[in-house]
Amino acid sequence: LSLLITPKTRLSLLGHNGCGKSTLIKILLGLENPDSGSVFIGSTKSSHASDIKVSYFEQSRDTLDLKKSVFRNICADGDFVSYRGQPMHARSYLDRFLFSGQKVDLPVSKLSGGEQARLRIAQLMLKEAQVLVLDEPTNDLDSDTLDVLEDALSEFNGAVILVTHDRYFMDAVSNQILAFPPEDFEDRSLQKFSSYLQWEDWYENETNKKSSSTTSTTKASGANNSANNDKSSEANLKKLSFSEKLELENIETTIQKIESELGFATEKNDYNKMAQLQKDLEETYARWESLSKRPT
Repeated sequence: LSLLITPKTRLSLLGHNGCGKSTLIKILLGLENPDSGSVFIGSTKSSHASDIKVSYFEQSRDTLDLKKSVFRNICADGDFVSYRGQPMHARSYLDRFLFSGQKVDLPVSKLSGGEQARLRIAQLMLKEAQVLVLDEPTNDLDSDTLDVLEDALSEFNGAVILVTHDRYFMDAVSNQILAFPPEDFEDRSLQKFSSYLQWEDWYENETNKKSSSTTSTTKASGANNSANNDKSSEANLKKLSFSEKLELENIETTIQKIESELGFATEKNDYNKMAQLQKDLEETYARWESLSKRPT
């Protein structure tokens, strides 16, 4: 792997759970040593080596003080925050993250999970950092919060390293994708792509080449084994593809997200949204059941 991360790099890591995404991040940031090769961490000033600062998006949101107000979680003292080197009134800043009116003065304990995640994003964007590491930031986020996060990242001048199974968010935010090889691929090298769609095309092409190389063998053995295969319907099920494995691994998170949005729509009495989300929920459960029956 040869990789250069610079300001405005938006790098997404794509691969199944346990493939090494977190390990690669730790190596890039100098938290672990590579088995071979070298990692060079630059500096923001020529006279100060390795002064690059990194901020993480913690899924646990343990940086929030639940007893304090939304306002005081952003601005501990006074009324102004420093955003991108410029002073800004904390209420104006919070408005960018959809906190306004009386909600600004609520204790954080009164916020929903999605709202707490949005506040964590607001905290994160105030830190003086040159690199943001976002490990599954889209979990439990509603569509409004995802839009806020996307806007905040577009304004960030540093580099972003993103791990997410949300393909739409990945495409919206990333300008580079680094894909780990599927488990059944002989070539173990990491591949670079500019979009998720480009990766899908590559994966389909590689899978087709692999299938065509074994077609004659499959046909020859198919006639002899057809009687045995017919004994079990499960044996006839198509094996899960790499992208389907990713989908299955994260489908519970998808269901939780839909249920969260459904609850939000119910509170607002948005019946059109409720009907659509209920349909999405039923389809996702059906998809889950279908994928679970197939061999990996």
